[in-house]
Amino acid sequence: DELMPRYFYLASTYPVAEAEKIEAGLAAGTLHPNEVKRQLAGNIVCAYHGEAAAIEAEAAFDRVFKQHEAPAHIEQVAVCLTPDAAGTVYVAAVLVELGFAASAGEARRLIDGGGVKLDGVPLAAKEYNVDPARLEGTVVQVGKRKYARVLGK
Repeated sequence: DELMPRYFYLASTYPVAEAEKIEAGLAAGTLHPNEVKRQLAGNIVCAYHGEAAAIEAEAAFDRVFKQHEAPAHIEQVAVCLTPDAAGTVYVAAVLVELGFAASAGEARRLIDGGGVKLDGVPLAAKEYNVDPARLEGTVVQVGKRKYARVLGK
């Protein structure tokens, strides 16, 4: 939040006088920081990519962070879905392969904390092994910002 005024001066198309008013409004608490961030983001995206792109970027942000939907464009990643002797795939290894966790231990903690979803449905605590068919083509979500569509290789 404290960097917003600087970006109004350096990266936006607002005149200095307008940037000063915004900075004063933020300091006085008469402007809501979230609204100001949206205004700044829209201005910058519009300047570099056009008004249509700014409108779409704001709508995409709202879909993911306000309505808690998956992003419209999700990277497809091929990962090893070879089943073990029990016919299941270790989800923690998949999360590490996706780069969503640094280790299997971290991945298990994410699962146990309810931070891992398959097609929007949270994995239950201790649900570390799943049928490979459940993962193939599935959107894996970790936290609020990490998404990937899993493809077997």
